[in-house]
Amino acid sequence: DSFGDGELPEGAKGNKPGPRSDPKGVFDLSKQACDFMEVNKDKPFFVYLAHHAPHGPVNSRNSTRDKINNPYEACVYDLDESVNRVLEKIKDLEIEKKTLVIYTSDNGGCVKTQKPLRGEKGMYYEGGIRIPMIALWPGFIEPGSKCHEPVMHIDLFPTYLELAKAKIDKKLDGESILPLLKQSGNLKRESIYWHMPGYLDRAKIGARDKNFRTRPVSVIRKGKWKLHLYHEEWILDGGRGRIDTNRAVELYNLEKDISERNNLALNKKAVRNELLNELLSWQEEVKAPIPLEK
Repeated sequence: DSFGDGELPEGAKGNKPGPRSDPKGVFDLSKQACDFMEVNKDKPFFVYLAHHAPHGPVNSRNSTRDKINNPYEACVYDLDESVNRVLEKIKDLEIEKKTLVIYTSDNGGCVKTQKPLRGEKGMYYEGGIRIPMIALWPGFIEPGSKCHEPVMHIDLFPTYLELAKAKIDKKLDGESILPLLKQSGNLKRESIYWHMPGYLDRAKIGARDKNFRTRPVSVIRKGKWKLHLYHEEWILDGGRGRIDTNRAVELYNLEKDISERNNLALNKKAVRNELLNELLSWQEEVKAPIPLEK
């Protein structure tokens, strides 16, 4: 409800229509974050700033639309400017060197194409799960440096816990990425996982079939290798006993095939079986819900 009273519709039913001066609420939300930092600048604080932009419906200020004709690009422009105001506030408060800023997204895009990545939001091909992440921390993160180690949102919570020197008596799904940010070491894990036991309709370009963006699937990424396990074919069409013919497994070498077009499940059976065994063990360990035949 932070968008104020205005004439422009917002995405969720609970959101008030946005005013023409800030239809996506990006400047309002960023100002609230800045005000919070102002009050708490002399003690440790945590800010989670979750902008709705550029999620549809895309809108922007009239002044921005005068400069940028593309509605999506205009919406992103306003978002970028609002984020810059947060960064400038951190500078003004002189807390840059003790403030870690992480900028990321929640899923792949929904634009016309994400080539060379396959798919988009709602799919477990790279177009649906590979997202940007930018970290800023003067004095700790080398400016302009890049890290190619895949990380996940579940890694942020343990990272913040380590920064706060907080202890928790519970095994967490993620792992602190502080060694990567400080370029002081590597992560302990070798594999990361995704699990989607349901269906998403409205198939898009890059989907596996014409009816769904995704069907029940589990995924493991280990180094350059990525394996998809589709539960319908696995459960209904013979599982491991018919793995060579039931289309349950897809295997890709992301170093050579970032577009996930060349399924190597039949060409690299040793790699396939290694990743499959690891994925099945992980499902059992975390008690992942598996769809069953009725």
